[in-house]
Amino acid sequence: MAIEAANRINGRATLTLSHSQRLRLHRIESWRWLRALAFDWAVIVAAFVAFGYSGRNLWLVPVVTLIVGSRLNGLGLLAHDAAHGVAFNGRRLNDWIGNVFCAWPMMLNITDNYRAWHLDHHRYVGTDRDSEAVLLQRPLFRAPVPFRRIVACFVGDWFGLGLPTVVTFVRAVRPTRWTGFVGPVLLWTAVLVATVCLDAVWVMVLWVYCTAFGFFVIGRVRTWTEHIGSDTTWAARRFRPGPVTRFLFFQHNAWHHYEHHLVPQVPFYNLPKVRALDPTATTISARALFWDFAFHTDGARSSPAPRG
Repeated sequence: MAIEAANRINGRATLTLSHSQRLRLHRIESWRWLRALAFDWAVIVAAFVAFGYSGRNLWLVPVVTLIVGSRLNGLGLLAHDAAHGVAFNGRRLNDWIGNVFCAWPMMLNITDNYRAWHLDHHRYVGTDRDSEAVLLQRPLFRAPVPFRRIVACFVGDWFGLGLPTVVTFVRAVRPTRWTGFVGPVLLWTAVLVATVCLDAVWVMVLWVYCTAFGFFVIGRVRTWTEHIGSDTTWAARRFRPGPVTRFLFFQHNAWHHYEHHLVPQVPFYNLPKVRALDPTATTISARALFWDFAFHTDGARSSPAPRG
């Protein structure tokens, strides 16, 4: 079944699904979410252990920041699924595990503000009421964006120069009530006490650094591929990243953002099935996508993107 371009609500394309397709795509298999969670944390722990055994060589901090930042984005995407209520069938279990293992370690709270903030993005995407507009209004998120500018911005974010945007993001998603800070603060306090007792405060320091800068250096790259310079204000790009870029920038099927906006309640592991419903859809490589940013202005491409 193809996505019907004529079937639109408020200018947005929609996907017509049969009852059996809806059941198959919306089926929650929590073990898949848990497997992804275990992988993300295993990589994070391995990176910290390797850094410790290296004698805490400061020259390795950028590498650790990049690797840990990639998996923090993975945790963020798993928290995103929990915000949509598709990590576990029970909402209470869904929110609790999503918070403790994904959101709270990054000082976020799914049930206090993040869920509401993100759902407003879906509800008002591409309009002035879009909750992500506060980030996307910045010049670095406006097409055209020459590739050299993307590289320069990536390097700058890597070493902390993206702090103003990080602060803007934190202000947008932070809990709105004091009770929303209780869980994250208790978790971070427990980790701090543990690292002090184990004479490993460097773990906490490196974690804070990776959370502040490693998370965003990866997240900004992914954000560029979602709605920036797309042909309509609501659409997202369709592309196919390679294995390395999937690991670093597009964890847990994040390159299926177009499909996610079509059917937001589909778990991340079923998004490829959504794309398969429209085999005629054009996809380009990640390289071609970033090349295209240099020529895309107001949704009109002025130069063709290379394929491959």
